[in-house]
Amino acid sequence: MEQTELQRAIEAILFAAGERIEVSRLAMALEADPKDIVAAADALMEMAQLHSKEKIDIAITNKGGLRSNIAAGTITFGDVYN
Repeated sequence: MEQTELQRAIEAILFAAGERIEVSRLAMALEADPKDIVAAADALMEMAQLHSKEKIDIAITNKGGLRSNIAAGTITFGDVYN
């Protein structure tokens, strides 16, 4: 599978899952080498960084999607839950 295809597949799986998935599980599901999964995920992160004015440290989503922005600084559970 080409890296672009892996990126699309990883993005779709992670979006649908709505939770963390181990590289080994992704590699097994996509019948790909774990190193290729990591390279594709790194490329996705780099692409996201190109489209952002800020450095991306972490992304948090739920199965229902994003509902509000979280300001820079200390993040509380309430900020994430909102």
